[in-house]
Amino acid sequence: MNPRALQLRRLFFLGLTLFVVSTLGITAYTLWRLRADAITNNLQLAALHARSFEDHLTQSLRVTELTAANLTAPVSDAKDVRSVEKSLVASLRHTPFLRSLSLLNDTGRIVASSNPANRDVIVDTQSFLPLANNPAEFLRLGQPWAGRDFANGRATTSDTPVDIDAQSFIPVVQALQLGQRRLQLLIALNPDYFLNHMAGTLDPKNGSVEVLRYDGNLLMSTDHDAHAGTVQTYVTRDLILAEVESGAFEQAYTAGRPVLSAFQGSRLYPFVVVTHLDRERALQAWFTEVKTLLVVLTPALLAVILLTMAFYRRQLALAAQRHEAEHLLRINATVFEASSETIIITDAEANILSVNAAFTRITGYTEQEVRGRNPRLLASGQHDKVFYASLWAELLHTGVWHGEMRNHRKDGTPFDAHLSITISRDSTGQVQHYVGVMADITERKQVQQARDEALNRLKKIASRVPGVLYEFRLHPDGRTTFPYASDAIMAMYGNRVSPADVHKDASAVFTLIHPDDQQAVATTIAQSAKDMSLWHHEYRVKFDDGTVRWLLGSSMPEREADGSVLWHGFTSDITGRKEGEEKLKLAASVFTNSREGIMITTVDGTIVDVNGGFSHITGYSRGEVVGKNPHILNSGRQNKAHFAAMWQDLIHKGHWYGEIWNRRKNGEVYAEMLTISTVLNALGQPQHYVALFSDITAAKEHEQKLDHIAHYDALTSLPNRVLLADRLSQSMAQVKRRGLKLSVVFLDLDGFKLINDTHGHEAGDQLLMNLANQMRQALREGDTLARIGGDEFVAVLVDLANTAESIPMLSRLLSAAAEPFQLGDATLQVTASLGVTFFPQTEDIDADQLQRQADQAMYQAKLSGKNRFQMFNAEHDRNMRSQHESLEHIQMALARGELVLHYQPKVNMRTGQVIGAEALIRWQHPLHGLLAPACFLPVIEDHPLAVAVGEWVIHTALDQIQAWQILGLDMAVSVNMGVRQLQQHDFVARLQGILASHPTTCPSYLELEVLETSALEDIAGMSDTIEQCRRFGVLFSMDDFGTGYSSLTYLKRLPVATLKIDRSFVHDMLDDPDDLAILHGIIGMAHAFDRKVIAEGVETVAHGAALLAIGCELAQGFGVARPMPAHDLPAWVATWKPDAAWTKLP
Repeated sequence: MNPRALQLRRLFFLGLTLFVVSTLGITAYTLWRLRADAITNNLQLAALHARSFEDHLTQSLRVTELTAANLTAPVSDAKDVRSVEKSLVASLRHTPFLRSLSLLNDTGRIVASSNPANRDVIVDTQSFLPLANNPAEFLRLGQPWAGRDFANGRATTSDTPVDIDAQSFIPVVQALQLGQRRLQLLIALNPDYFLNHMAGTLDPKNGSVEVLRYDGNLLMSTDHDAHAGTVQTYVTRDLILAEVESGAFEQAYTAGRPVLSAFQGSRLYPFVVVTHLDRERALQAWFTEVKTLLVVLTPALLAVILLTMAFYRRQLALAAQRHEAEHLLRINATVFEASSETIIITDAEANILSVNAAFTRITGYTEQEVRGRNPRLLASGQHDKVFYASLWAELLHTGVWHGEMRNHRKDGTPFDAHLSITISRDSTGQVQHYVGVMADITERKQVQQARDEALNRLKKIASRVPGVLYEFRLHPDGRTTFPYASDAIMAMYGNRVSPADVHKDASAVFTLIHPDDQQAVATTIAQSAKDMSLWHHEYRVKFDDGTVRWLLGSSMPEREADGSVLWHGFTSDITGRKEGEEKLKLAASVFTNSREGIMITTVDGTIVDVNGGFSHITGYSRGEVVGKNPHILNSGRQNKAHFAAMWQDLIHKGHWYGEIWNRRKNGEVYAEMLTISTVLNALGQPQHYVALFSDITAAKEHEQKLDHIAHYDALTSLPNRVLLADRLSQSMAQVKRRGLKLSVVFLDLDGFKLINDTHGHEAGDQLLMNLANQMRQALREGDTLARIGGDEFVAVLVDLANTAESIPMLSRLLSAAAEPFQLGDATLQVTASLGVTFFPQTEDIDADQLQRQADQAMYQAKLSGKNRFQMFNAEHDRNMRSQHESLEHIQMALARGELVLHYQPKVNMRTGQVIGAEALIRWQHPLHGLLAPACFLPVIEDHPLAVAVGEWVIHTALDQIQAWQILGLDMAVSVNMGVRQLQQHDFVARLQGILASHPTTCPSYLELEVLETSALEDIAGMSDTIEQCRRFGVLFSMDDFGTGYSSLTYLKRLPVATLKIDRSFVHDMLDDPDDLAILHGIIGMAHAFDRKVIAEGVETVAHGAALLAIGCELAQGFGVARPMPAHDLPAWVATWKPDAAWTKLP
C-alpha cells in the first residue's frame, strides 16, 4: 500500500471512532435523563394519589366526627336506648363508609348500637387504641379488628393480624358527654369502601395504597398480600411524621421489590396514606423509548459505518484507479506510438488533436499537417451524405461505430480502411474527444475479392448442376464426413439434411439410404477405397413419409497423408428416369397381358398396333387389322351424328368415353365400354390415339333383365308398383299440362282366394295371367294396367275429357275380369270390385293419395255387393279423417288425465241402503267442458283404444274404492265393459293383473256390466269368461236386459249375478201396459233364476213406488241421485234417505 493510502486510512478510522463514541455518549446521557424524568414524574403521580386518598379519608372521618357531635340524647332507660339507636341508624344512611355506630359506657359495655347484635358486647378499648394524653379531644383510631362488626369480630395484634381473605373493620372511638353521663362513641369504620375507591383510581397492577397509623400499624391496603394489623417498620424508620407532613422517595418494598413511594399525613387525624408505584411498570414507557431509540439508532449507526466504509473503499479504489491510470497513460503513450494501426484523436468538434506515427506511414500526412483539421481531408468522395449521416447517428446513439470505408492518401491514391470510432466523455456526460483507430485493409480486400469471385463461380456451377457436388472423406477410424456439399443436398434429401449437418458427421445421409440398399452402398465404397477406383452406384433413399427416390453417385477417390480417403464427386436424382423405365416396363406388360382390348392408331385412324385382348374380343388377329381403319368393326347401330360428337370430344377434350356397339369378325354384334385418349408429341400436337375397350354384352343383357325384374311383375309381365308410380306421376303431369283428367282404378278380384284354395296356386297363377291379358286388351293404348300384389291391380286411364268418359272402360274391365277361363276340365270364373278416383281434384293431392282413395272406394264396392265399381266419396273420406282425429284427441286426453269418473248410487228403495255405485266415464275437455260418454265413446267402439280406456276405468274405480275405504266407506262399484275388451283373448289374465296391483281391495267390490246384446254374440265364450272371473270374486251384471232375446236358455247359460232392466221399459211403465207386463216378466224370470234385479232410469217417486209394487226393490236413476264426482259421494251417502212413499209400502 502506498503512503498516501496509509494516511487516508488513519484519518478515516480516527474520524469514524470519534463519531461513534460521541453518538453513544449522547445517547447514554439522553436515556439517563429520560429515566430521571420518568421517576420524577411517577413520584409526583404517587404524591398526587396520596394527597387525594388522604383528603378523601380525612373528609370521611370528619363526617364521622360531626355525626358524633350530633348525638345529645341521654340514655337512661330502654326508651332512650331505642331513640338513640334510631338516631344512630339514621346517621348511617348518609355514611356508607361506616358499618355501625355504638355507644359504650364506662364499664366497656355497648348500651346502644345501630347494629342490634352489638348491644351488650364488652369492648376493651385499651387493647386496640394507642395511648393518648387527652383522649377526649379527638378521634382515636384503633388497631383493625377481624370480622364484620363488634358482635362477631375480634381484636388483632401485630402477631395475630387479619387474615388475607378475612373481613375486617377499623374501630374508631370518640368520647361523648351526653347530659350528666360520659360515654364513648364506638365506630366500626368500613375499610372496603375506601379500598374500592383507591383500587378504582389506582390499578393494583400498577401500585398499591396503604393507610397506617403514626405508629406504623397497617389499617388497610390495596395490596392483596397485605395483613391489616401488622406494623410497617419503614414508617417509623423512614418517615419523620413529626417534622414533615408529606414526601416521596424510592425504596425496596416487600420481597425487595423496588417501588416509588409517596406519603401524605392527615392534617386532622393520626394516620398517613402511603402510595407505592411499581418502579418497573412506572419505567415501562421509558423502556419502550429505549428499545425504540436502539431500534432506530443501531441500524442508523451501522448504516453510517457501512456508508463510511464504502466511501473509504471508494476513495481507495479511486486512488488505485488514478495510480493505474497514470501507469496506463505511460503504457498507452508507448502503444500509441508503436501501434501499426492509425490512431486519431480529435476534440468535441472533430478537429484533429493528435495522430500516431502509423497515421503518417499509411496516409502520408504528418501530425503537423493535420493537427486542427477535420478527418474529412482523407475522404475519397465515394461515400454519399447518407453514409456519413448513418455513421454519425449510430456513433452518437451508441457511442461507437465500426465499419469499412474508402479513403485516399496525401498523394491521391485510394486505399481501403477498417475504422473504429469511440466517443470519450467527461464526468458530466459531455463529449470530450473522438478516438479513431484505422487499419489499411487494401491488400486484404483485394485477396478477399479474388477469393469471393472464385467462390461465386464455384457456387454458380454447383447451383446450376442438376445434382450435388461433394467431397466425401472416410477417416482411418471409420468416421465419415462431407468436408463440402453443395446446397442442392437439401432438396435431394427432402430438406432433412443441410451441408452443415454433414460437415463433421455423414451419418445423417446414410440413415436415409433405403435399408435394402445400405449394405450395397457400404460395400461399393469400401471396394473403391481399396482399389482407388471410380465409385459409381445407384441406390435409393427413403423418407419418413414413405417417399422413395433413386440417386446415382459417382466420384473419384484420393488417399490423404493421414490415411483418409477423400472422394470428389457428384450425385444426381434419377427417380424420374427410373419411373420412366418402370412405366415403360409396366405399359408393355399391361399392353401385352391386359384382358381389355387395346388399339393404337395414327392421327388419320390407321391401326398401328393391337394387343391380345383386342384379338380375343373381336376375333381379328394383329396381322389382320394393322394398317387398316377401325371402321371394319362398325355394327351400323350408331349414326353419323354419334361419331361426329365422338371426334369433337377427341379434338377439344383429348378423350372420349362411352358405350358403343361393334361387330366381331364372325358378324356377331356386341356392346363394349370404350375409352379413347389422345397421345400428344413434344409440341403438344396429336400423335396417336389409344383406344381401350371391354366387352359388356353380358352386363347389358343382365341389366335389361334386372330392369324388367325391377319394373314388371314376374307372373303377368304387367308393370309393378315401382313402374306404376313412375307412370302415374308422368300421367298426372301430362293431364295437368293438357287440361284433361285421369282416373286411377283400384281392382281387387272377388272369389280368387276360393279358387286358389280349391284348385291350387298353379291354377290361380294361370287365371291371373289370363285375366291380366284380357284386362290389358280392354284398355286403350297409353293407359296403364299394373299388378301390385296378389289379386290386386291398378289401372291408370289417361286423357279423359270428363269422369263419365271412364265408365265404358270401367264396364269393360268388369266384363274382362268376369270372363270364364277354362283350365282342363274346370271352368274358373271370378268377378272384380273396382274403386275409382280422379285427378286433378279441388285439393292438391299426390300419387300415393290417389291410390289410397281408389283403395278406399274399392272397399266400398266390396261392401256394396262386389262385381261393381265405386267412385271415391270425398265426404266419406273427410268423415273418416275426422274420426281418426277424434281418436288421436281421445288418446291424448287419456294420456293427459282429462278423462274422469262420476258415480251414480244404486240403492234399496225399501230399506234405504246404498248397495253400490256405477262408474260413468266423462271427458273434462279443456275447451268444451265436461262431455258425456255419447260424445266420444262411439268413436273408439271398434278401435284398440277402447281396451285401453276400459282398463283405465277399472284401475281408477279400484283406486277410488280403496280411497273410500280409507274414509270408512265400503262401496262396491260396477263398471261397463265394451264388447271389444271382453273379446280379448287375455282379458281374464289382464283383469287379474289389474286386481293384483290393488292388493288391499277385495275383488268382490268390483262388478262388471256387459250389454245383453254383446253377451249373446258369443254366449259360450262369454259364459266361460264370466265363470273364470267369478272364481276369483268378480261378479257380472247384464246391462240393458230386455232389449235382446232375453231367452230363458241364454239366461240359464250366462252365470250373471244381476239383471239391469233397460231404462226404456222403466220410463214408459206408468203409461204403457206392455212395458209394465215386460217388467213383470223380467222380474219374475230373475227371481226364478235366483238373480238380483235392478231398474235403471228411475226418474220419479212414482216410478220407484210402481217398481216396489211389482217386486223390484233395487233402483238407480235421477229419482235417486244424479252421477256425481267421487269426492261428493261420501257426503251424499251420509245424508240420503229414501222417500217416505217408498218406505211406507208393505
